[in-house]
Amino acid sequence: MDELDSRIRAARPGSVTRSTPLSARAEVDLARLLSAHEALKPDTSARPTRRWMSLSSAAAVVAAVMVVLVVWGGVVPPSDAAQTPPPLELSSSSEDVEVVVSRASNLLGAGGGRSTAERRSDSTGWYLQIDYVTDSPTRVAISPEVTKLVWHADLSGRRIITAGVPYWADGSVLPVDSGTAPEPGTVLFDTVYRQGEFEPLVSDTPGNSSEETELLLRAHGMPLEPSASDVIQALSLALGHWTLTNSQHEHALAMIASAGDASVAGRGIDRAGRTVVALTTDSTSNPNFRYLALISEETGRIVGVETLRRVPSDDLPAGAVTSYTLWDVESI
Repeated sequence: MDELDSRIRAARPGSVTRSTPLSARAEVDLARLLSAHEALKPDTSARPTRRWMSLSSAAAVVAAVMVVLVVWGGVVPPSDAAQTPPPLELSSSSEDVEVVVSRASNLLGAGGGRSTAERRSDSTGWYLQIDYVTDSPTRVAISPEVTKLVWHADLSGRRIITAGVPYWADGSVLPVDSGTAPEPGTVLFDTVYRQGEFEPLVSDTPGNSSEETELLLRAHGMPLEPSASDVIQALSLALGHWTLTNSQHEHALAMIASAGDASVAGRGIDRAGRTVVALTTDSTSNPNFRYLALISEETGRIVGVETLRRVPSDDLPAGAVTSYTLWDVESI
């Protein structure tokens, strides 16, 4: 663990405070993520700047989504046991995407909200990682992570990741004990970025026009002629650094609609208890997966993105939730 700590401190420019020691399982996971990050990191010999990637950020590089995944309990359940969160319950809808986006646009344009994007991101998320070991419990605890990032124009800032409220993947109402998942509010990572050390993909405040929103998303990987999934992926990455305005959400929704390959999955209650309507589209970068973009029925903002298996794998059935991220919510 001393060697791993040294690698962490050498890889990051800010200071990290870990409130509790890592378990042996967490050490293995972190070492694997760091190794994967080193394999994927471009040659920076011409620009000798240091980078720090938190556990969540490293997983984002590996999965091309801003995720870090933890299945607490340390072992894989038998194949007939629930391994992932239950899918959202969505009622069927006969509406098309244009109608949903038009209604959201009316809400977004009704006034209120911030006038400029803010250099902050508050999210709650869970992301799947499965390892194979011999012992098999009958129940898996889902432990979401709450991420709070605030940064500044001088590229200083702070990211705090704490444990969210855990729950059982199989829907059991039994309490999750502290030996199975960390207590809610437990600080998992606390990263401080000194001036000039934080490295967002976009550092200047993005404007509210459709053109400026498009440039923001293109800076986060969206191609010139995006699919709906391209827009959703880029928006998710942007929301990892920024809290965007209603106008910027409206333009992003318009891009999803104009892509022509999304549909309405239905209405339901998201994992933060909010009424949402879900747009769905298959990933064009990895056809094994499908996205749900959750639109608040109260504000019109995109308040969550979920990733599901579109086809079964050896470990997971089709429709299994492999990650979710929620925004505009303090904690759940």
